[in-house]
Amino acid sequence: MSSKEAIKLISMILFHHTDLDGYKGICRDGKIKESLSDGADAAFGQGVYLTSLGPEWSANEVIINNWGDAQVGISQYVSKVQFIIQVSVQEQNVIKAPDGRDIYIHKGEIPKRAIMRVYRRDDMGNACSFQSRSSS
Repeated sequence: MSSKEAIKLISMILFHHTDLDGYKGICRDGKIKESLSDGADAAFGQGVYLTSLGPEWSANEVIINNWGDAQVGISQYVSKVQFIIQVSVQEQNVIKAPDGRDIYIHKGEIPKRAIMRVYRRDDMGNACSFQSRSSS
């Protein structure tokens, strides 16, 4: 393969925030499925929605980033950031959302093998390591 034919694969570490049902679905299906473009959680079209905001960010900060100015109804989104799934994805499969928020859309499902670690928020909203790749 010549250097012109070689594709430089660059990995990105990003995070998928979800609720308990979403986490159970990922465990059951062995992949993170795409949000469909006709769904309420797919403002930028079909794909897996990711962010660089990981477990060190507060639930409120992630909610405001992921769902826009959600200050008025922030409590309705708290369960949607209960699980934080750290993934390694190829940069060429990801596009940045056009509105300035820290949102990336991965085209296609993300297989379980791309999951590096899972965090879960406690009752105080603090993220604790829940599962690593070696224990999955």
